[in-house]
Parts: sequence; structure tokens; C-alpha cells
Amino acid sequence: ETAAFFWANRLFCVCPPRIAWGTNPPWPYDDDPASTISDALIAYSRALLRRYLTDYPAEVAEAEQSELPVPTSFRERHSDWFDQFAVLFTGGITAIFLEETFGKPEADAFIVMAHRAHGFKVLPGVVDVLRNYLRGVSQGKYQGFIEYMPLFRNSLRIAQKIKDL
Repeated sequence: ETAAFFWANRLFCVCPPRIAWGTNPPWPYDDDPASTISDALIAYSRALLRRYLTDYPAEVAEAEQSELPVPTSFRERHSDWFDQFAVLFTGGITAIFLEETFGKPEADAFIVMAHRAHGFKVLPGVVDVLRNYLRGVSQGKYQGFIEYMPLFRNSLRIAQKIKDL
């Protein structure tokens, strides 16, 4: 499994190649360059998110009081609030990055695989919510994500309702 960690105030990532299935040889990297990049991005962003949120204990404590709008099956796999939020957040920013770097088909493939791996359909809503945040940043509404975090859960709930229509 991919892991990121801080050591001597530097961020490192260990990202093994995907496992080949059956009797196939290991996957060549050039067949799916986005796979390794997305694995590393998720690991890096999770480590950075944890470090970022430790600077805002009151805001995190308040956010933890409200359940994230995720299915019970997702909540059972990811029992604590940070784990739930980190999976949503890192998945959303990874999908945005993949779309901007490799194109919409790569982002869509990532979203499908995330749905299969984590058992939730909420990732497209997360992407919409994070795009709204990025628009707000470009308009000067937010200086940092912590200002938007109180809106994240409700925005995600609304995005999900719209997608479910």
C-alpha cells in the first residue's frame, strides 16, 4: 500500500507499482501513468491534510460533531471522522487533478474505481463541492480551506441531492 510520511520536515511517499492479477507480469508504468500519480497524490494530500487540520483543533472538533453524508457501508469501513473526510477530500482533489492533467476520461475512470474500492457514490458530489471552493478562492472569498470546511458537509449533502434527481 502507498504511504506518505514526514521525516526531517520533508514529505516522502512510498508508492509500489500496482499488483498484476493472475499470471500476468507486473503492469508497465507507461500503460497507466495516472495510476501511480493518483496513488502518490492521495498519500501526499492525506499527510498534508492531517498536518493542516492539527493547526485548527476547534474547527475540526466542530466539524466532527456533524456526520458526513456518506452511506453506512462507507462509515463502517472508515470509522473515524478524519478517515471519512480524508477519503472524500483526497479522492475529490485527485479526480480534479486527473481531469486537469490527463483529461475527463481519466478522472471518470478514477471515480468509478474509487466507487468500487470504497463502496460510495458521493465522489462526483465531492468534486463539485471542491470546485465551488476553488472558485471561491479565485474570487477572494476564502483564504484557506478551514474557512470553507463548515460549508463542506452541507454543500456535499446538497450536491448529492442534485445528482440523485
